[in-house]
Order: sequence, then C-alpha cells, then structure tokens
Amino acid sequence: TIIELKYIGKKERNRNIKVGIISELFMYSCIMRDILNGFISKPQFTSNKNEEFLYNNKKQYKQIKAYMLADEYHPLVDNPKVIDVLNDYSKYKFPIKIFFKKATYQLSSNKEVQFR
Repeated sequence: TIIELKYIGKKERNRNIKVGIISELFMYSCIMRDILNGFISKPQFTSNKNEEFLYNNKKQYKQIKAYMLADEYHPLVDNPKVIDVLNDYSKYKFPIKIFFKKATYQLSSNKEVQFR
C-alpha cells in the first residue's frame, strides 16, 4: 500500500490546491511495481530492514494499492474519471497490478482524523 498524503488546512492563505498528487502517486506506484516485477534491481547496500525485506520477498506481492489522501482536492482530481483512467492503465501492464483509490479526511478541532 502506498499513500500520498496532502493537507491544505483551513488557515492557508494561498488556497492553491495542486493536481501534483496524481503524478506523485503514479510515479511512486510505478517504481514499486518495477521493483516487484524485477525491472529495478536490489542495490548492493540497502539502507534499512524494510527495504531489505521488500527486495528479498518481492515475489510474494500480488498487487499494489495506491491511495490519494487529502482534506481537499483540486476540481480536476475530484473528477471520478481520473481514478478510472489510472486504473484502466494499470490493468493492462505487467503481472503486478496497481489499484488507485481516493479518500478524503477532516481534521477535527480535538485533533482527531475523520475519514470520508
């Protein structure tokens, strides 16, 4: 599971909500898919145990779930066709499939997160 998290916040002066969440999540999920499919080799030295585990067990992974998570989205990202296009692309590529989803959340006044 890959999560691209964005927080705009209500106090932001510049309410410029960018669409970059699409390309960032797409890039991260494609890199992960290429690792799992063997197109990206294990480096000679890995930096931590999680990275070592990923490369040593990559054949156990069957899919990648890629989530956009933000408190507010740009209107173009809100269009459901965006997720449809990403998922349509993924279902024809390589043995490891990527499934894209989008979720929203709201940070309440008592600092609790509520998902929508």
